[in-house]
Amino acid sequence: MIGGISKTITTLILFPLTLIRTRQQQFDKDLLKISNLDTKSISPKWSYRNFISTILLIYQHESIKGFYKGLLPTLMRQIPTSLLFFYGYEYFREILTERLHNYKLEESKKM
Repeated sequence: MIGGISKTITTLILFPLTLIRTRQQQFDKDLLKISNLDTKSISPKWSYRNFISTILLIYQHESIKGFYKGLLPTLMRQIPTSLLFFYGYEYFREILTERLHNYKLEESKKM
């Protein structure tokens, strides 16, 4: 449970940075057309060239909500994954710790 909560908090904090990185990697004129933005209104200086221009462009055209587009599908993927990971980690840690303890007991009885 704690794993899911921690992953959610981390995602909420870091998601805007991930979105900025993704926008910079996938930018082209077709992407702007798909998102219903007027490509003529965006001058060459307002492209996803660098970190600051990407932040300004997203904020100018999409407001704060633009930084969290796609958050729900990301959380729907990451929360169950982190819950399963931490459950599996705790489960196998317990099993291995118990086996190691039993092995040490058997070794001490042989001596």
